[in-house]
Amino acid sequence: AVAWGIAGLVCGAICVLACRAALFATPASPPRLRIALAAGTIVTIAMIAIAAATALYAIALAVDAARLAGEANGPFQILSVSASLIMQVVVMVAAGALAATATIRGWQVESRLAQ
Repeated sequence: AVAWGIAGLVCGAICVLACRAALFATPASPPRLRIALAAGTIVTIAMIAIAAATALYAIALAVDAARLAGEANGPFQILSVSASLIMQVVVMVAAGALAATATIRGWQVESRLAQ
C-alpha cells in the first residue's frame, strides 16, 4: 500500500509537470483561466472534504466496529482495514496539500494580474 501511495504521488507530480508544460504552450484567455481556477478551487475543496470524511469514517469504524477495523484487508491480506484507511487518508491529505498549494498560488497570480 505504501508503494501504491508513493506511485500515486509520483504520477500526480508527473501529471502536474506535463499539464504545466501544456498550459504554458496553449494560448488561453484570462476569463477562461479564471473559470478554470475557480473549478480547480472547487475540486481542491472537494479533495480536502473527502479526505476529512474518510478520516472520520476510519475513526468511527475503529470506535464502533473494532472487529471489522481489525480484519485483514487488501490483495495480500497484510494490513488491517483501519491501517489501510489510515494510509489512504495520508495519501489523500498529501494530494490535498499539493492541490491547495497549487490553488493558493493560482489565486495569488490571478490577484497580481487583476491589478
